[in-house]
Amino acid sequence: MTASEDHFKLLVSLIRDVKPSLGSIPIKLEDSLVENLGLDSLDIMQLARKIRRVCPTFDPLAWIEYHQIHKYAIKSLVDAMGGTAVMDSPPNVAGREAQQEIAH
Repeated sequence: MTASEDHFKLLVSLIRDVKPSLGSIPIKLEDSLVENLGLDSLDIMQLARKIRRVCPTFDPLAWIEYHQIHKYAIKSLVDAMGGTAVMDSPPNVAGREAQQEIAH
């Protein structure tokens, strides 16, 4: 598994943690946090803080600065994460293991 795939799986877990109402809805790399997944500005800031905790190379202010270009796409987050996440595995989501069935 590549670093990008690891980051994507981690992001899906963090997104589901921030927005539990997404349940088992498939999340794709091309999805927009706002338009497709319904995250609001507070959700996005919470997500950015969570990403920063597990990926010190992520710069949330730089990522948000270019939101008009990338439209808050998940792929833009993966690209902005660069480096390696410090977590060995995705976090638990609502007390259960992170879901493995992730749609691409």
